[in-house]
Amino acid sequence: PMSELVLSLLVSLAAILICVGVHFEGLLFASWVVKQIAYRRLRVAVVVTIAILLHLVEIVIFAVGWWTIARSASEEIGFEVRTFADAVYFSVITYTTVGYGDIVPVGLGRMLAGIEALIGLVLIAWTASFTFYEMQRYWGPVTERRHH
Repeated sequence: PMSELVLSLLVSLAAILICVGVHFEGLLFASWVVKQIAYRRLRVAVVVTIAILLHLVEIVIFAVGWWTIARSASEEIGFEVRTFADAVYFSVITYTTVGYGDIVPVGLGRMLAGIEALIGLVLIAWTASFTFYEMQRYWGPVTERRHH
């Protein structure tokens, strides 16, 4: 039904907006934290740890979307969401685009799965570029000294 399609679109849009906001604020926080740390190696470890935590939060945000759609849609989404852990598992393999193939979304689930995969790719790329930037900014002087 049209109302379920609208629900799927709204869940997708909400997940996108929340995840982008979480990621932006999280990377700002990571940037601030890194400036407080004196040891270069610890800086990288902290940035990577914060980034992983951000991605896990974003996966859970999409899992809430899967849980919502599974609980309110009369149409099949392609897999049974018996527990919230089922939704988190599917969200992990979709967000990271691993897609083992043990679960395949259908109907309303296809839209959210496609959007989650796209957002996962974009946010992971954003994290990679941010991490590269932070490493380059703080590791540059060390590299230059080694070559002289």
